[in-house]
Amino acid sequence: MRTGGAVSEWKVIPIAPGADVFLSPDPAGVSLGNPSIVSLPGGRIVVSFDMTGPGTKHLEGAKAREPVSGHWLQGKVLVSSDKGKTWTSKVDFPFHQAQLFRVGHTIYLMGLAGTFRIMRSVDGGESWSKPAELAMEGDDYVLTPVNVFHANENVYLVVMKRIAGKNGPVLIPVVFRAREGTDLANRKAWTVSEPCKSFAEFVPAQCFEYFGIQSSPDSISESLKQSQKNSLRRSDFQLDWATPHLVEIIDPNHRWRDPRGRTLHLFAETHTNVRNVAAIASVISDESGGMTIQNKAAPSDMQKYLVSMPGGHMKFDIAYDETSHMYWLACNPCFDTMIRSNGSYAARSVEQQDDRRQLLLFYSPNLVDWCLAACIDSGSSAKDWRHFCSLSIGGNDLFAVCCSGYARPGTRGYSDRITFHSITAFRELIYSR
Repeated sequence: MRTGGAVSEWKVIPIAPGADVFLSPDPAGVSLGNPSIVSLPGGRIVVSFDMTGPGTKHLEGAKAREPVSGHWLQGKVLVSSDKGKTWTSKVDFPFHQAQLFRVGHTIYLMGLAGTFRIMRSVDGGESWSKPAELAMEGDDYVLTPVNVFHANENVYLVVMKRIAGKNGPVLIPVVFRAREGTDLANRKAWTVSEPCKSFAEFVPAQCFEYFGIQSSPDSISESLKQSQKNSLRRSDFQLDWATPHLVEIIDPNHRWRDPRGRTLHLFAETHTNVRNVAAIASVISDESGGMTIQNKAAPSDMQKYLVSMPGGHMKFDIAYDETSHMYWLACNPCFDTMIRSNGSYAARSVEQQDDRRQLLLFYSPNLVDWCLAACIDSGSSAKDWRHFCSLSIGGNDLFAVCCSGYARPGTRGYSDRITFHSITAFRELIYSR
């Protein structure tokens, strides 16, 4: 908030306007997506992202084709040694939806091209191994760059697996766990969680009624018929979840803390036609090392399936800071969730309830109560996007990387650049504990 001057001049101003990491070489034909970031103890920052679209096939460097769609895809890794002022390209990789993470002094990059592919760097991102194929049973996965969790000398990744549903393909979360120090390119190094239910099966139908969700699993087919008459979209009625995150409750006084240390918590983006709602589940490890994804029990012993979370209806990112003992959340807010599907609504490039122009930062001591810390960055119009953010904490700084898109006459908003956002002394934003 600005101080001084007339009250009419006060407004929230972005705290970390984006600096360009990479611009699309062909904005009309190459779209950028799935940014991921990792910061190293020495100050170096490593960023990855992928490129898709019809122009991708003309790009130089390693490329691949997505087996189902046949679309060309390519990813890039860039590094910065001056806190994001300049960036140097290090490698092109032939897969997409890639996630960066660090185990000790080794950086891994794991993504998809039909099956999982994984690369590693032992010199801070300067050089990379060739992609190794990591085949998993029934490969049909969706991997979105989110936090990679470390606990008890293990590394945990959570992805979505696509399965057949009653009204088309649906997603179920799957947790992968591997021992740190093992060969992560070896399928035998990974333990996979037991099969989970789809979102419509996981959450009882009565929860939708009382939570204000406007459609239920049984009403989807009829809603889709009506949507054809009303020119609405299928996604307005398809109940699902995506982009799951794994976190651990650290505070021993937290009501959800598992004193045995066997429970992690899964938070996922929800597609329910209600904004600022995330799904919650427990990931429980048994004595034999197996993992199951179960409903979360509230302190009353009643089952908890949904939780209020800023931006829980779109891709968000959570980072835990061991110094402040706070969880930090980057997300896109809602602007107008009650606008009708006609008139000016149809003229916009995206629904106003899924407005992507502002990227906000929140913090929480418990993953339930969130305080607004700052506006990270903001576009000037609904087509001016700042979304799909990934976070990394480096010393006293919080780094973010996101997809940014800029409006052009006659086009919908789209991502034509990757931007970097640096929030120095970010812990000073905490005003309530």
